[in-house]
Amino acid sequence: LKPQVGCRSWGSCPYMDAFGAIKEIQDKGLIEHIGGTHLDTKQVRQLIDEGISLKTNLIPYSIFDRRAEKTLFPLAQSSNIAIVFESPDAQGWLQEKWYRA
Repeated sequence: LKPQVGCRSWGSCPYMDAFGAIKEIQDKGLIEHIGGTHLDTKQVRQLIDEGISLKTNLIPYSIFDRRAEKTLFPLAQSSNIAIVFESPDAQGWLQEKWYRA
C-alpha cells in the first residue's frame, strides 16, 4: 500500500484532510512512513503541529531554485525529515549537452 497525496494546486487542495486520512492508516499499522511532495515550510509546519510525522519531502531544488534553503531545510533538519531533490540538474539545463549547443 503506497498512499499518495497529489493536487494540481496546493492552495485549493484539502491536503490536511488527505494527510489526516493517511495518518489513520499509519496508526492502524498498515503503512510505516508518510512522505510528501512539493510541501512548503508552512505546510510542513502545519503537518507537524497536527502530529503528522513526515519521513520525506520531495521538492524542486537546483542551483537556480534554492528557496528551500532559508526555512524548509532548517525545519526538515530539526524534524528529522529527509529532503529529496527533484530536478537537481534544473530539468536538464545543467547537463553537458546544453553547454555545447
